[in-house]
Parts: sequence; C-alpha cells; structure tokens
Amino acid sequence: EIHLSIPLMPDRWLVPRYDNYDAAPEYVIVGGLVFVPLSRPWAETKRDERIRSLLVQKLGLPLPEEGKQAVILSKVLAHPCNVGYHSLGLVVLESFNSAPVHNLAQLAQAVAKSDAELLVFEFARTAGHGKDLVILNREECNQAEEEIRTQHLIASPCMVREDGLGEPRPLSDTATAAAAASSSSAASAPAASAMDTEEASKL
Repeated sequence: EIHLSIPLMPDRWLVPRYDNYDAAPEYVIVGGLVFVPLSRPWAETKRDERIRSLLVQKLGLPLPEEGKQAVILSKVLAHPCNVGYHSLGLVVLESFNSAPVHNLAQLAQAVAKSDAELLVFEFARTAGHGKDLVILNREECNQAEEEIRTQHLIASPCMVREDGLGEPRPLSDTATAAAAASSSSAASAPAASAMDTEEASKL
C-alpha cells in the first residue's frame, strides 16, 4: 500500500474574481489619471463594451508571475494638467517612462520616485492596433494633486497592496520619500480609512 501526499493549490488567475479573496479595491491617481487593477468585481460595476472586451481577452488567463496585474486607466478626472486626455479611459497600461508596468503598487512607487520632467504612459488599445500615449508634466501633476483630491473627496493619491496581501494602504514613507521634495501633499499622505475603500469602488 502506497500513501501519497499531494498539496492542493487554488487556481491563480491574472484577473481576480472575488472581493475579499483575490480582488481588492486598489487605485493610483497621477495627475487626474485613475488607474485600477482589472478585476471581475470592478468590471461588473461598469456598463461599457470595452470592459466586456477586456474580460473576454484576459479573464481566463492564468497568473503568469507572482504579483502581476492588468493595470487599467479607469477614467481621467478633468484638470488643466491633463487637458487633451479627458475622454481617454478603459485602456490597458503597458509602460511608464518606457519601463513595463508589473502591477499597481510598482506603478505607484515608480511615479513617486521619478525625477523626470515628463510622465509618459503608454497604453494598448482595447480594439484595433497601435498605442495611445499620455504625456504629463510631472511638476504640474504634483501641484494639482491636492486640488484634484479635494474636488473629488479622495483622501489619498493611492491605495495599494505593496506586498500583494491584506488591505490596500497608501504607499509607505520609504516609497514616497523621493517625491516629498516636489509634492507638498506626498509627505502628509493620510492613513488608510473606510472612505478610501469606498471611494476606490467608484473609480
């Protein structure tokens, strides 16, 4: 008689499927651009054919590597710092300043640490071929951050899971230190709150 011990592991998907299991209300706001990870709970709050198309493309894909997310530009909160891009949304972010985007937390860290004059976001189009580029002035975005958050009642510029676990929180002090000199609001980012989670579900 032979006894075998076989550990069972749950399926892991690129697109999370259930709140409080593999999905969480994360977001990052940069110059009014609102980024979220693609998940089925988030997609179910939207009524747009582009979201359905994204789900068809990505819902059944296995998780290619630990921590990988499909990062989506959910919407643009209109402000002079992002004029010309107000109608853009529901596209997949591929790179930031020429570096591939692995997940939302990595994007937030890269933006916070950037000292480039311009913030360059490259998106894959939902349908058809080609790319969409969004190019913002970093200093203008930093100056506009507090005004945008106040106007839309958003407590923190980002809520992410830096280790991929637990509840989303603002970036740690070490991750935001590089941005403190150029953004007066970054150094005083508020602690996580119920309002952040509720707001994230609407973004």
